[in-house]
Amino acid sequence: MPSSSKPSKAKPPEAVTTGVFAQRANAEATTRLLSNSNLKRSKARRRAELLHRSFMIETAPPSRLGKAGPYYLAAELASGGMGTVYLALRSQGGVFSEVAVKRIHRHLSGDKSFIAMFNDEARLASSIDHPYVCRVFDFGCDDGRDYLAMEYLRGASLAQLAGAFEAQVAPRRHPAIVARILANLAEGLHAAHTLHDQFGTSLEVVHRDVSPQNLFVLCDGTVRVTDFGVARARVRQHQTDGTRLKGKLAYIAPEQLAGRAVDLRVDIWGLGVVAWELLTGRALFAAASEADLVSAVIGRVIEAPSSARPGVPSELDAIVLKALQRDPEKRFSSARELATALECFLRADAVSHADVAHWFEQLLPDVAAQNEALIRRAHAQVAADAARETDAKTAT
Repeated sequence: MPSSSKPSKAKPPEAVTTGVFAQRANAEATTRLLSNSNLKRSKARRRAELLHRSFMIETAPPSRLGKAGPYYLAAELASGGMGTVYLALRSQGGVFSEVAVKRIHRHLSGDKSFIAMFNDEARLASSIDHPYVCRVFDFGCDDGRDYLAMEYLRGASLAQLAGAFEAQVAPRRHPAIVARILANLAEGLHAAHTLHDQFGTSLEVVHRDVSPQNLFVLCDGTVRVTDFGVARARVRQHQTDGTRLKGKLAYIAPEQLAGRAVDLRVDIWGLGVVAWELLTGRALFAAASEADLVSAVIGRVIEAPSSARPGVPSELDAIVLKALQRDPEKRFSSARELATALECFLRADAVSHADVAHWFEQLLPDVAAQNEALIRRAHAQVAADAARETDAKTAT
C-alpha cells in the first residue's frame, strides 16, 4: 500500500516476494518450535502452529528484521537513500493486521535536519483524512530510529502500470479508465491542498512530487496519493527554500524549474504530465540528459495526447492540455476544478471502481495473488516470531 531525497523505485510485487523469501528458511528451528511436546504450548505457539499448517508453507523463516515500536517487520518492500519500507504486522487483541512501516537508516538517526523532515512528513500525512490519500496511523522512535506506520497498499504504482501498458494494446475504454483514476487522485490532492489547522487557517500544503511512483491504483480499483516527504506546508518545523527543486525533473512544473515561487498548481502540472503519459504510453519529456530534460519541460511544444495515441477523445485532450499550461494562471486553479472537468467528461462513459479493478487485473494479472501470498507468509512468519518473544518473556 506504501522522502526528502530522491524516492526509490519500489520493487514490483513479484520482486518483493522473490527478494524476501528466496533464502531458504531454517525449517528445523521452526519444526522444533511447533513440535516440542515436552513444553507446555502457549496460546501464541498454538496460533503459530495453526498458521503454519493452514498455509502449508514449506519455509517460514524467523524474522531477521526485528521490530519498530509495536510493529513486527516481516518483509522489505523498498529501500532508498533515506530509509526502508517494510510490510509489517501489529497484534491487537491477538489478531495481526498489516501495515507498511517506513524506517530511517541507522546512519541518519543522528541527522537532526533529516529527522525534522521525516517527522514533518509523518505529522502532515497523518492529518490528511481522505479515502484517496494513503493513511498514516502512527509514528515514533524505537532503538534510536524514527519510523512511521501507514496503510499497506495492495496494488501497484502508476509507474508499474504504465510499464505494463506500454507492452500491451490499450483496451477500448482505456481513456475513460484513466480519467476515472485521475479524477480520484485529484480529489485526494485537493484534500491535502485544503488542509486547515484547528483555527481554520490553511496549511498551504503542496505535494511537490506528483509523479507515477507516488500514485497508486489498488486491486479493488481505488487509488492513493502517497509520500508527502518533500511536501511544503506552513507548519513544517524544517522549512526548505520553496524555489529549490523537489520531486522528479520530468514532473516538475516550469515555474519551479525557473526558480519562481510555487503553489498548489505545481501539483496540477505534475498530474497533467502523469495523465499525458498514461493516455499515450509514452514519456512526455524524454531527453538524453538532465539539461535537455529541463529544456524540454520549459520550452518543448506539448502536443495533444491524441497525436501520440489516436483514439483519445478531444474532450480529454483539452483537459490534459489545460493542466499542462506553462502559465500557472491558465491552468486549473485547483485539483477539485480538474476533478470536476474529468467528472464531466465521464458522464458519457461512467467508470466504477469495479471497472478500474478489471482494467488493473488485465494489465497486472498476478499482483493480487502475489500480494496475498506475501501477506500469508508474513502472518505465519510473524506469528512464529511473536511466539518466540512470548516464550522468552515467560522464561525470564
